[in-house]
Amino acid sequence: TDIPGVTGVGALHFLVLTRFRHLVRLFRVARILKIFRVVRMYRRITRNNVFIDLMINRPSVFLVILMSLFIILSAAALKILEQDAQDKWRSLTNVIWFTLVTMTTVGYGDMVPQSIVSRMISVFLMVIGVGILGLLTATMLKKLLLGGKSE
Repeated sequence: TDIPGVTGVGALHFLVLTRFRHLVRLFRVARILKIFRVVRMYRRITRNNVFIDLMINRPSVFLVILMSLFIILSAAALKILEQDAQDKWRSLTNVIWFTLVTMTTVGYGDMVPQSIVSRMISVFLMVIGVGILGLLTATMLKKLLLGGKSE
């Protein structure tokens, strides 16, 4: 009961292999459909999500918003942590000034955090500030060099 042209494979084995082949085809079709579903989901997310739309279409605006968010949140945390240590930390404008100066890595030294948690927040601000300002500079330079044209 061998199949002509295929040696060593019986008719029963051949039927099993052909059914398996249909199953493999079914999985290939399912994989292709999954790719279409992922593409459709990506379009839906980018169409409805304002932040992703800003990040893709207007990255400089997104980076300014992100930097402002970091400044406000870290200023609030630093004010809560440091207001009892020094008088300069009692004013919210002074703390916002400190976070802005720290994020831009200027660091005048007029205000210095005392607690370890405040210093860790300050180091985080420095690292995030370097990254965001670098990205903002690169985005603006790209816009300047392309003359406002899209790719």
